[in-house]
Amino acid sequence: MSRNKYRIRNHNLIVKATPLAGFISAVINTTILIAGTLTGLITPQVLVLGEPLNSLQVILFSISTAVLAGIWLLVLGRISRRWAWEAFQISLLVGFIVLCANPFFYSPSIPFGMSMILILMHLVPFILIFLFFQKQAIARAV
Repeated sequence: MSRNKYRIRNHNLIVKATPLAGFISAVINTTILIAGTLTGLITPQVLVLGEPLNSLQVILFSISTAVLAGIWLLVLGRISRRWAWEAFQISLLVGFIVLCANPFFYSPSIPFGMSMILILMHLVPFILIFLFFQKQAIARAV
């Protein structure tokens, strides 16, 4: 009897879930960015590659996160179908922790509200990736 509760069911479903998770997270994150900018929580002091944070950067981050996660899950699935989902969950958690710590280490002078908005924008792709991949590509092992 296997200790693992989940296994990868179909690699094609992962390929289909990846752009969907990326697109939806891009839409949600762009909406959060616009709301944060309009409320004054996000100011031009947040710099990405020397430029103030803008919608294009948010869209590219959201989509590239989903694409990289999809590739990573496919690689893990090729290595082992038995523990791929568990390893993927651990790597998602580690990636999320690293990205959530980034606003606090980036600049100690960033206001708390801005840090919370940035963390929320990092959280959205990770939650959507987890939910879409689990629902579409992972089956319970019998």
